[in-house]
Amino acid sequence: TDIIGFYQFDDLQPGDYYVVFGAPSGYDASPANQGGDDATDSDAGVGGQSHTTTLSPGEHDPTIDAGFYQPASLGDFVWLDNDGDGVQDPGEPGIPGVTVTLTLPDGTTLTTVTDNDGLYLFDGLVPGTYTVSVPATVDGNNPTTPITLTTTLSSGEHDPTLDFGYEPPTPLSSLGDFVWLDSDADGVQDAGEVGLAGVTVTLFNGDGTATGLSTTTDATGFYQFDDLQPGDYYVVFGAPSGYDASP
Repeated sequence: TDIIGFYQFDDLQPGDYYVVFGAPSGYDASPANQGGDDATDSDAGVGGQSHTTTLSPGEHDPTIDAGFYQPASLGDFVWLDNDGDGVQDPGEPGIPGVTVTLTLPDGTTLTTVTDNDGLYLFDGLVPGTYTVSVPATVDGNNPTTPITLTTTLSSGEHDPTLDFGYEPPTPLSSLGDFVWLDSDADGVQDAGEVGLAGVTVTLFNGDGTATGLSTTTDATGFYQFDDLQPGDYYVVFGAPSGYDASP
């Protein structure tokens, strides 16, 4: 082919012919016989071979064309976003073993996992639009960047911008303290006032819905609820039989 990609064979005897196109280094053949127009489709089939054309005397056949493309690729980095700012800061480590799913233009999927440095790569891709996704949580870490990203790749393009950050799990919370015998009924824990054991304490969400959690005070009057998600809560104390609540 010349500098514009044109080729031609002249002075042929009438008869049957086909051509074989050699793929340039680093290129793959485009899908053959697409679009329904033989003047614009690619005719390089298996092994680069075209269909057979029959030439009559004086005929010129300008329809035997071949398309080639350079495979595309995408990928990059899944990391632990320690400060939760959505930015890859120096020293924030990659997360290994995260499953990354690639949805191809035809709707089929491929998967890979991040390596020990948190890196992943999909290569050998046909140009087109792709979607990349990761799990909503990884080892309790929640995402700080979108969990699904879309990119459109052209021939030979590599898109290294499809990164996913996860912030460390939010520390769980707890609440609790002391139920006591308020000997002087002043609503203040005075020195020497002892705890009340066996008092039922029930935990509610701040909006009034039940958490399903309750406990009883121990021998010293102490109670506690652990492993709570950050949020709004209140407790209800069940008055022991024969007792009234202090002010």
